[in-house]
Amino acid sequence: MSGDRGAGAAATHAARAAAMLRAAERAEISPRRPVDGIVAGAHRSAFRGRGVEFADLREYRPGDDDVRAIDWNVTARLGSPHVREFAEDRETRVYIVLDVSGSCSFGSGRAPKAARAAEAAAAILAAAVRANDAAGAFFVAGSVRGRVPPGRGRRHALRLLAAALAFGGGEGRTDLAASLARVASMARGRGSVFVISDLEDDTEYDRPLRLLCARHDVTVVRVHDRREREMPDVGLIELEDAETGEHLTVDTSDAQFRRRYAEEAAAREASVSGRIARAGAAYAAMDAGDARRTAAPLRRIVRGRWT
Repeated sequence: MSGDRGAGAAATHAARAAAMLRAAERAEISPRRPVDGIVAGAHRSAFRGRGVEFADLREYRPGDDDVRAIDWNVTARLGSPHVREFAEDRETRVYIVLDVSGSCSFGSGRAPKAARAAEAAAAILAAAVRANDAAGAFFVAGSVRGRVPPGRGRRHALRLLAAALAFGGGEGRTDLAASLARVASMARGRGSVFVISDLEDDTEYDRPLRLLCARHDVTVVRVHDRREREMPDVGLIELEDAETGEHLTVDTSDAQFRRRYAEEAAAREASVSGRIARAGAAYAAMDAGDARRTAAPLRRIVRGRWT
C-alpha cells in the first residue's frame, strides 16, 4: 500500500509539474529565442580563446606560445605568421536554490508560499529549456536536503520541477547561512543562481551569499505573503510558527499592535533588500497571496537574466 501511495504521489507531482511548465511557457515569461545573456548554452560568449568555432585571424605577436593556433596556409600566403582565434563557448549553468522549510507552507490566499516558489522555479526552467541551458537544483532548509544535478531539455526540467513539488513546503527551520555555504561549495563552474525563499531566517547569511556572488550571478527571489506585512482586525487570534511550533495569542483589534506589526515588517523588508544588495545579488519579491501580481515579477526575474 505504501508503494501505491508513493507511486500515486509521484504521478500527481509529475502531472502538476507538466501543468506548471506549460503555464510558464504560455505566459511567455521566458524569452522567445536564445539571446546573449548571463548564461550560455545556446548563447555564444563574448570571450575569445581556444574554443570550437573560428572567429578571426590576427598577426602573430611575440610571446604567443601556442603554435597549434598558427594558420600555416595563411602564413605562407601572406608571408608573415598569423594565428587563428576562436569564439569560446563557455558553458555556464542555471542553479535553482529552493527553500523547502516549514515557513513556506504558510499562505493566506489560494496558494501557500511554496506553490508560488514552485511557479518561480517553473518560469526559470522554461527559460532555461528555451535557451538550451543546463539547469540543476538544491532543496534547502536547515542545510541542503536534496539536489538535482544540472541537465538540459524539457524532460529534465519536468523531473526537477516534480522533485520541487515533492518537497513542498517541507518542515524544519530555515538556515540560509549553512545552506548557501554548502551550495557555494557544490555548485561547480560559473553559473546563474536563483535563490527562492521567503527569507524567514535570522542567520548571518551575508558572508556565504557574498561567496556565492563572487563566482556566480545571483538573484534572490523573496516569496512573501501579505499577512506577513499587515494584520487584519479580526480580534483575538492564535498564531503558530510553522518552523518552531511556538504559539502566540495576539489581539488584532488593537490598532497600535497592527501599526507596530506593519512597521516592523517594512523595516525587515528594507533590511533584507539591503543585505542582499550589499552582497552583490539582484533582488526581486513576489506576493504569494495575489496571483495577479505574480506574472510581472517573474517576467522581470527571468528576462533580467536572459536579456
